[in-house]
Amino acid sequence: MGVGNYILKRLLNHRTMRSADVTQGYLHFSADELMEPALRIERAILEHAGIIESKKSLDAKLLLALEGLSEEEKRRLIFDLSQNIKVSEMNRQIELSELISKSFIESTNKMSQDDKLAFYQAILDGNKNVEREILKKYNYTHGDTS
Repeated sequence: MGVGNYILKRLLNHRTMRSADVTQGYLHFSADELMEPALRIERAILEHAGIIESKKSLDAKLLLALEGLSEEEKRRLIFDLSQNIKVSEMNRQIELSELISKSFIESTNKMSQDDKLAFYQAILDGNKNVEREILKKYNYTHGDTS
Protein backbone atom coordinates (compact mmCIF):
# COMPACT_ATOMS: atom_id res chain seq x y z
CA MET A 1 0.00 0.00 0.00
CA GLY A 2 2.95 2.33 0.41
CA VAL A 3 1.93 3.50 3.86
CA GLY A 4 4.45 3.28 6.67
CA ASN A 5 3.71 2.04 10.18
CA TYR A 6 3.97 5.52 11.62
CA ILE A 7 1.37 6.97 9.21
CA LEU A 8 -0.88 3.98 9.87
CA LYS A 9 -0.62 4.65 13.60
CA ARG A 10 -1.38 8.32 13.04
CA LEU A 11 -4.45 7.42 10.99
CA LEU A 12 -5.71 5.13 13.72
CA ASN A 13 -5.12 7.71 16.44
CA HIS A 14 -6.07 10.80 14.49
CA ARG A 15 -9.02 12.77 15.80
CA THR A 16 -11.07 14.17 12.95
CA MET A 17 -12.29 17.16 14.95
CA ARG A 18 -8.72 18.40 15.40
CA SER A 19 -6.96 20.25 12.62
CA ALA A 20 -3.58 18.66 13.34
CA ASP A 21 -2.01 15.68 15.05
CA VAL A 22 1.30 16.20 16.86
CA THR A 23 3.32 13.25 18.07
CA GLN A 24 6.40 13.33 20.26
CA GLY A 25 6.80 17.04 19.60
CA TYR A 26 8.64 16.66 16.29
CA LEU A 27 6.25 15.32 13.66
CA HIS A 28 3.14 17.13 12.55
CA PHE A 29 0.44 15.80 10.20
CA SER A 30 -2.60 17.88 9.30
CA ALA A 31 -5.87 16.17 8.43
CA ASP A 32 -5.19 17.01 4.77
CA GLU A 33 -1.81 15.26 4.86
CA LEU A 34 -3.43 12.13 6.26
CA MET A 35 -6.16 12.05 3.59
CA GLU A 36 -4.01 10.58 0.79
CA PRO A 37 -2.70 7.59 2.79
CA ALA A 38 -6.20 7.03 4.18
CA LEU A 39 -7.59 6.84 0.64
CA ARG A 40 -4.87 4.34 -0.38
CA ILE A 41 -5.73 2.14 2.59
CA GLU A 42 -9.44 2.40 1.85
CA ARG A 43 -8.89 1.42 -1.79
CA ALA A 44 -6.73 -1.57 -0.80
CA ILE A 45 -9.41 -2.80 1.62
CA LEU A 46 -12.17 -2.39 -0.98
CA GLU A 47 -10.09 -4.20 -3.63
CA HIS A 48 -9.28 -7.03 -1.23
CA ALA A 49 -12.98 -7.37 -0.35
CA GLY A 50 -13.87 -7.53 -4.04
CA ILE A 51 -16.08 -4.44 -3.83
CA ILE A 52 -14.03 -2.60 -6.45
CA GLU A 53 -11.59 -3.85 -9.05
CA SER A 54 -7.92 -3.02 -8.87
CA LYS A 55 -6.48 -0.57 -11.37
CA LYS A 56 -4.23 -3.31 -12.76
CA SER A 57 -7.23 -5.56 -13.32
CA LEU A 58 -9.14 -2.82 -15.10
CA ASP A 59 -6.12 -1.97 -17.26
CA ALA A 60 -5.70 -5.64 -18.19
CA LYS A 61 -9.38 -5.95 -19.13
CA LEU A 62 -9.18 -2.79 -21.22
CA LEU A 63 -6.07 -4.02 -23.06
CA LEU A 64 -7.71 -7.39 -23.66
CA ALA A 65 -10.80 -5.70 -25.10
CA LEU A 66 -8.69 -3.46 -27.34
CA GLU A 67 -6.53 -6.32 -28.66
CA GLY A 68 -9.43 -7.72 -30.63
CA LEU A 69 -10.23 -4.44 -32.37
CA SER A 70 -8.94 -3.36 -35.76
CA GLU A 71 -7.07 -0.06 -36.15
CA GLU A 72 -10.22 1.52 -37.61
CA GLU A 73 -12.35 0.30 -34.68
CA LYS A 74 -9.80 1.66 -32.21
CA ARG A 75 -9.80 5.05 -33.95
CA ARG A 76 -13.60 5.07 -33.98
CA LEU A 77 -13.70 4.20 -30.26
CA ILE A 78 -11.29 7.02 -29.40
CA PHE A 79 -13.29 9.46 -31.54
CA ASP A 80 -16.60 8.41 -29.94
CA LEU A 81 -15.14 8.72 -26.44
CA SER A 82 -13.78 12.19 -27.17
CA GLN A 83 -17.16 13.25 -28.59
CA ASN A 84 -18.96 11.94 -25.49
CA ILE A 85 -16.56 13.86 -23.26
CA LYS A 86 -17.19 17.05 -25.28
CA VAL A 87 -20.97 16.55 -25.05
CA SER A 88 -20.75 15.92 -21.30
CA GLU A 89 -18.71 19.09 -20.82
CA MET A 90 -21.17 21.09 -22.92
CA ASN A 91 -24.07 19.74 -20.86
CA ARG A 92 -22.29 20.76 -17.64
CA GLN A 93 -21.72 24.25 -19.06
CA ILE A 94 -25.40 24.52 -20.02
CA GLU A 95 -26.52 23.40 -16.55
CA LEU A 96 -24.20 25.92 -14.92
CA SER A 97 -25.41 28.67 -17.24
CA GLU A 98 -29.04 27.83 -16.42
CA LEU A 99 -28.31 27.96 -12.68
CA ILE A 100 -26.58 31.31 -13.01
CA SER A 101 -29.42 32.67 -15.17
CA LYS A 102 -32.02 31.50 -12.66
CA SER A 103 -30.11 33.12 -9.81
CA PHE A 104 -29.70 36.30 -11.86
CA ILE A 105 -33.42 36.45 -12.68
CA GLU A 106 -34.32 35.88 -9.04
CA SER A 107 -32.01 38.74 -8.08
CA THR A 108 -33.51 41.14 -10.61
CA ASN A 109 -37.04 40.16 -9.54
CA LYS A 110 -36.20 41.32 -6.01
CA MET A 111 -35.04 44.74 -7.21
CA SER A 112 -37.00 47.91 -6.71
CA GLN A 113 -38.27 49.58 -9.87
CA ASP A 114 -35.63 52.33 -9.57
CA ASP A 115 -32.82 49.80 -9.15
CA LYS A 116 -34.07 47.78 -12.14
CA LEU A 117 -34.05 50.89 -14.32
CA ALA A 118 -30.58 51.88 -13.08
CA PHE A 119 -29.34 48.32 -13.56
CA TYR A 120 -30.60 48.01 -17.13
CA GLN A 121 -29.24 51.47 -17.95
CA ALA A 122 -25.85 50.42 -16.56
CA ILE A 123 -25.93 47.34 -18.82
CA LEU A 124 -26.71 49.52 -21.85
CA ASP A 125 -23.96 51.97 -20.89
CA GLY A 126 -21.48 49.19 -20.17
CA ASN A 127 -21.00 50.46 -16.61
CA LYS A 128 -19.87 47.30 -14.80
CA ASN A 129 -19.28 49.11 -11.50
CA VAL A 130 -22.92 50.22 -11.26
CA GLU A 131 -24.09 46.74 -12.31
CA ARG A 132 -21.98 45.11 -9.61
CA GLU A 133 -23.09 47.56 -6.91
CA ILE A 134 -26.77 46.99 -7.64
CA LEU A 135 -26.35 43.20 -7.81
CA LYS A 136 -24.33 43.22 -4.60
CA LYS A 137 -27.18 45.09 -2.91
CA TYR A 138 -29.44 42.12 -3.73
CA ASN A 139 -26.85 39.45 -2.80
CA TYR A 140 -26.18 38.25 -6.33
CA THR A 141 -22.76 36.57 -6.09
CA HIS A 142 -22.10 34.90 -9.45
CA GLY A 143 -19.53 37.36 -10.79
CA ASP A 144 -19.77 39.51 -13.87
CA THR A 145 -22.99 39.92 -15.76
CA SER A 146 -21.31 40.10 -19.18
